[in-house]
Amino acid sequence: MLERYKTLGAMLALGEFTVADLAVLSGVGEPTVRTILRRDAEYIEQLGSEPTGRPGGQPVRWRLRSDARERLRGQLGELERLGIGPWLGESHSPAGTLPPGLVAAEDVLLRLVPAAPDFEERA
Repeated sequence: MLERYKTLGAMLALGEFTVADLAVLSGVGEPTVRTILRRDAEYIEQLGSEPTGRPGGQPVRWRLRSDARERLRGQLGELERLGIGPWLGESHSPAGTLPPGLVAAEDVLLRLVPAAPDFEERA
């Protein structure tokens, strides 16, 4: 259940994403993210595939539906109010267009680096 809320929070933070983007930001495995996207399909819409320039399958790009944003924010906010969380918040960019890599980098700098046990790992 916690993986679901982490993934939904990452969806809210990113707005547009691939499975890999959500997995990195939420810390949830890609197979679990795919399951959550399938089960919570009412929140998202498919934008198309993202070319990689390599042979094989192309990752699908998704977008959080505009009508689902407030519902999702309310659900996650209520869980935080009850002491379950915190979950990732929405992007503070006025246009909501922060690149997923920037959001993931912020997560690494604010959460993972301080938790590293020694200087070499932090570097």
